[in-house]
Amino acid sequence: MRQTLKFSAIAFLLFTATTTFAATSEMTLNEVQPELSIRATNPGDKIKKASNAIDKDVFTEGTDMVYVSFSNPELQRIKLEVRDGLNRIVYSNEIDGEASVSKTFNFTGAYKGYYTIHIGNEKKSFSKEFEIL
Repeated sequence: MRQTLKFSAIAFLLFTATTTFAATSEMTLNEVQPELSIRATNPGDKIKKASNAIDKDVFTEGTDMVYVSFSNPELQRIKLEVRDGLNRIVYSNEIDGEASVSKTFNFTGAYKGYYTIHIGNEKKSFSKEFEIL
């Protein structure tokens, strides 16, 4: 009976440790994931292209880059956000009083997977989903 109790306790501890490690490793991935750098270089070949006619004026894809250009003549607050495939925020910025915003996101060191870039103000917003191969 004692051995069964010991075995059950050990099995419970192993199960708890495994599930705790799995949960924390996902949170650690969020903390370790490199932030996107904003810089301009020659485009490469890493982003799977999928564009709509609607967002071609706002989003332009290079190989390892996504270029964002947003016009804001009303000078409203602009929110720019990049999320990964698990809907975690990778980059976030709010810009006040700018007539236009241009950003270049370099995905050279980014993990493989899906990402979404969202930019908008109170009157209009655009989103772009793409895959890093």
